[in-house]
Amino acid sequence: LDMKGSGMSAKDNVAQVNGNITRLSLGFVSFYVYRGGSGAICIDAGLSVKKAREAFDKHRLNTDEIEAVFLTHSDRDHTGGIGAFPGATVYMSFEEGDMLFRPEARFFGIIHNREPRCKLNFLMDNEEVSVGDIRVKCISTPGHTLGSVSYLIDGKHLFVGDALNLKNGRAVMDRRILQMNRRLQADSIRKLAKLKNIDTLLTAHTGFTNAFDIAMNEWKEARAATVKD
Repeated sequence: LDMKGSGMSAKDNVAQVNGNITRLSLGFVSFYVYRGGSGAICIDAGLSVKKAREAFDKHRLNTDEIEAVFLTHSDRDHTGGIGAFPGATVYMSFEEGDMLFRPEARFFGIIHNREPRCKLNFLMDNEEVSVGDIRVKCISTPGHTLGSVSYLIDGKHLFVGDALNLKNGRAVMDRRILQMNRRLQADSIRKLAKLKNIDTLLTAHTGFTNAFDIAMNEWKEARAATVKD
C-alpha cells in the first residue's frame, strides 16, 4: 500500500512513519512518539497506562525516555495513559484546561471530561516550546472539544489529534455526535489547510498521510465555509 496520498487506517499495521515518528496503535486510537536529536516526546498518551506501556514494550521503546507529552485534548482515549510517563512534562491548551473546570459536557451533556492526574502546563495559540532539539508549536483547532489543539513539530510534521479525520486521503470532519461545535471544527480545518511545507499529517483515529496538500485541497475552497452546527 502506497502511503503517499493515502489515509492510513488505524487498523493497518503501520508503526514506523519515518525516522523520527513512531505510531503506537491501540486499535481504534493511536498516539505518537517523536524523536529529534537528543530528545523524545509523545503526542497524546493513549487510552490507559497499561495499554501505553504495552505499546512501548511492543516497539522496544522506553517510557522513561519521554521528556514531554503534548495532549491534543482531554478525551480519555488521549489522556488515559499519562501515568506511564511520570517524569514527563505534560502540555495542554489553556482553553482545554479551562473547559475541565467548567460545566462543559460532551455527548448531549452527559459526559464531563476529567482533569488528567498530572501537573499540566498550559499553552496558548501559536506558542512554541522546545524539548531538547525538538521545536513544538501549539495551534488552536477547536471544534471536537472547545480547547482542542494541533501540534506542528519542527515546522513540518502536523499532529492534529481529532481535529480532522482522513478518508481516502482527504481531510473530513468526524461524526456530528463527537463534535462540541461543528462550525468551529470546520474553521479549524480551514486554518490548518493554509499551512505551508507540511511533510506529514497525522491523526489519532485514521492514520496519516504524506500528501498534505492533496488531503487539504477541498478545505481551501469557499464551499467549505457553508458548514453549519
